[in-house]
Amino acid sequence: MRFPKIHAIAIYLACCGSATATSLDVQIAGAIAPAGSIRCAVFVSPEGFPDDASQARLSVLSAQTQPLVCRFEDLPAGRIAIAVSHDANANGKLDTNFLGIPKEAWGVSRGMRPSFRAPRFDEAAIDYDGKPLTLTIEVAQ
Repeated sequence: MRFPKIHAIAIYLACCGSATATSLDVQIAGAIAPAGSIRCAVFVSPEGFPDDASQARLSVLSAQTQPLVCRFEDLPAGRIAIAVSHDANANGKLDTNFLGIPKEAWGVSRGMRPSFRAPRFDEAAIDYDGKPLTLTIEVAQ
């Protein structure tokens, strides 16, 4: 029996393909003042991690949004690291003091918080299988 092309595609999607988008949801936990914005960035390589969002997939929410969840659709499976910051003064960046220590709340996947440097990609990276996933990242100053 021969199926018209459109039926073959529908059968493939029903049994074998993905008809729905997969997503990665990043829930933000911690004491967040309802000012400014929350910036979530997903990095697929060490380049730019954790503070150069031009090298990442970026999601920005108002800090007043409830619940605080950044959603990323159709991420490829692989090793990823996530960086979250609370841009309290809405200037588009994570402010730091003269030593480079953040003055605004931040967090990364796997909860890495080295004392005297930024976390490295390999310390924060997780293996993402491309299936729906919800992670919670705690932000603190």
